[in-house]
Amino acid sequence: MRLKHIFPLLAIVLFSACSQTSDTKVSFYYWRTVLKLDDTEKAAIDYNQTDKVYTRFFDIDITNSGEVVPVAKIVISDSLECEIIPVIFIRNKVMLDSNWDMDEMVNRVLALTKQIHKRTNTELKEIQLDCDWSKESKGRFMQFVELFRQKWDGKLSATIRLHQIKYYKQTGIPDVDYGVLMYYNMGEIEDLSNNSIYEKSIADQYNQTISNYPLSLKVALPIFSWGIQTRADKVVGLWGKKTLKDLQADKNLKASADNHFEVVEAFYNQGKYFEKGDIIKYEGISTVDLMEMATDLSAELNVFENEIIFYDLDSINLQEYDKEIFKEISAKF
Repeated sequence: MRLKHIFPLLAIVLFSACSQTSDTKVSFYYWRTVLKLDDTEKAAIDYNQTDKVYTRFFDIDITNSGEVVPVAKIVISDSLECEIIPVIFIRNKVMLDSNWDMDEMVNRVLALTKQIHKRTNTELKEIQLDCDWSKESKGRFMQFVELFRQKWDGKLSATIRLHQIKYYKQTGIPDVDYGVLMYYNMGEIEDLSNNSIYEKSIADQYNQTISNYPLSLKVALPIFSWGIQTRADKVVGLWGKKTLKDLQADKNLKASADNHFEVVEAFYNQGKYFEKGDIIKYEGISTVDLMEMATDLSAELNVFENEIIFYDLDSINLQEYDKEIFKEISAKF
């Protein structure tokens, strides 16, 4: 082949390669009570050049005695080279309750967050608040964010649900540096006809409103699965961290319909009781689902922060996907 033919061909190849790259970063949520990664999880961080792991530090909940306190605090048992961003999960019922001192709680949350983060041996630059607040709890949650702003000098972010985007005039917009659109858990678990983690028909009811949201956004996408336990057609529990292969291999179960399994012998697992005759409905996210989400979202995002956060970093989840999938999804944005 002559050189004059090589150079145009080379230019096409180079342009094609460049057009497939993306500035969108791949990050992960970590949602366990002990921060300790196995080889699969560490490999995912390295391969995807992940520089941020959003780590649940503790929850804010109401005890049986009615006291609002931090619970389920994480134990740091591993060191990571990437940035550890604390995520504080706040139950909405906490914000619906006015019988606690908000100023004192903000001080307590900040002190505990800093105390735990010191054990990571990394710099604390950002804190994320995770609360599915409602129209009724809007006032107290926004007040909580404002107090946090006054007492915390670093970056502050918050998780945002689809209903909070579509009805933002009613639910309000938190005063944070950016939001993370949690693009999952959009259906009702009790509706056994749909996938409660992701259902395109439900997502389409919200997608066109995303571009109107006045806060810049990152996106969180699901890579988890579970089994929904039903008894006499009523949901009685969730069986977390269960893949389709797990359910197919369980000798206590037999396939009864597409992605449904019947309990043939009563048993206990993860502290849960499964009665003979119970039905386990598998719900998960396929590669096709992730591609569909990315395609739909990339067309709607107005101000995008160039970061996809996958929920969640766990070898059980990671082994269900080809290692290229996270880069492929990020390239869609």
